[in-house]
Amino acid sequence: MSRQTPLLLNVPKSGVSKKTQLRILKKQFGIETWHTPGLEAPWIAVHLPSARRIGKNYGVKPDANCCECIMQVGRLMDEAGVTTYGKTERDAIRELCENVGITLQL
Repeated sequence: MSRQTPLLLNVPKSGVSKKTQLRILKKQFGIETWHTPGLEAPWIAVHLPSARRIGKNYGVKPDANCCECIMQVGRLMDEAGVTTYGKTERDAIRELCENVGITLQL
């Protein structure tokens, strides 16, 4: 009879996964991300509170979603650094946090 490796399904997790931590962080700070395959830097991260603040003087509604902000003031968001790009989601978020003054380690 051969020995079998125990199933990982039966091993309890010792903490919160990195994916879950990232999801919590994004929600806490108002960060949205998208993945666009085929680009050199396929991940895009946007700081929605900053995007709304930039768009306030340009007719963007206070409760606008990310796409509405990009459509109306996307260039200004890029120039202000509240839209960033990366090879991975973490890279895009890391740069975005540096740009908007969010201190954290990813």
